[in-house]
Amino acid sequence: MLAIQKKNDWKGMRITSKDKADNNACRRGSYIPLENKTALLWTQGAVQLPGQQWPYYKEKRAIPNPLLLKKSIGNTGWSDSCQNILRLTKMNWNTEKLYNTMPVTIKCAQRLAEVIKHSEELAKTEYDYTLFM
Repeated sequence: MLAIQKKNDWKGMRITSKDKADNNACRRGSYIPLENKTALLWTQGAVQLPGQQWPYYKEKRAIPNPLLLKKSIGNTGWSDSCQNILRLTKMNWNTEKLYNTMPVTIKCAQRLAEVIKHSEELAKTEYDYTLFM
């Protein structure tokens, strides 16, 4: 079981050789394991596109915030968990964005909850969440 927290006080900068800050944001997909089964994962950040000299960063000059991940159950490594979360940030086919900050499953659950709270009939029935993706 994994908890994903979007709002936190962490920031990250990419450091190049000789301890200088890079002109580009940290790379999307970077993660740092912390203590007590927690880690930081950057779902935003610089992406090297094929045929491009400079990395693409859709947020432009903003410093990307990582997601704070907390494991409560399970012993899988952070690499697998982070790769799966990254894959889910690219699965929203209702947008032209290269990626989203949060995994599509969380976004869909939030949207579904918004719709269901306005209809008692919808709340009484179970639905497969993939119908709303």
